[in-house]
Order: sequence, then C-alpha cells, then structure tokens
Amino acid sequence: MKKLFLLFKLFLLLFLLLNTGIYLTGCSFFGSDSGIFQSHGKQYLKAKNIPPQKIPAGVSSAAIVSDYPIPARQDSEKAKDVNLIPPGLYDKTGVGQ
Repeated sequence: MKKLFLLFKLFLLLFLLLNTGIYLTGCSFFGSDSGIFQSHGKQYLKAKNIPPQKIPAGVSSAAIVSDYPIPARQDSEKAKDVNLIPPGLYDKTGVGQ
C-alpha cells in the first residue's frame, strides 16, 4: 500500500511538473510578436513618411479642420530658471535645517 501511494505521489509530481512546463512555454507564445496576441506598441517605428495631402483644384479647404489644433506659442518672456528645491528646505546659507 505504501509503495502504491509513493508511486502515485511520484506520478502526480511528474504530471504537475510537466504541465507547468507546458503552460509556461505556452504563455510565451501568446505574448510574442508572432503569437496570437501580438504587441503593436513599437509599430510606429516602422512607419514610412507619405507626401502631404493635396487638395484638388476647385475644392475649398475651408471644411478641413484639425482635430487636435496646436495653439500658437507665446514666448514673450525669456525662459525662467526652475528651482526644484522646495522653499524652506534649506536656510539662506545653503545648509539644511
């Protein structure tokens, strides 16, 4: 009876180890570039430039509106230095409080 129980435990352990290995290698298939669920996160790096769109003669471009308009820049002032140290962190001598 003990021999049968040990044989059953060995068979169960071997079965679990083999299934775990199969499942883990199967998961890499789903997330790879050639698998079922392909990642398209870096596909823009392979994109090619196309010439700008030309409007045919006799057609008005007044109906063309940008979906994401870029506002005009307003840099009348020079760029200001930004201090990343919170006020009150250092005293006037530069030594921490």
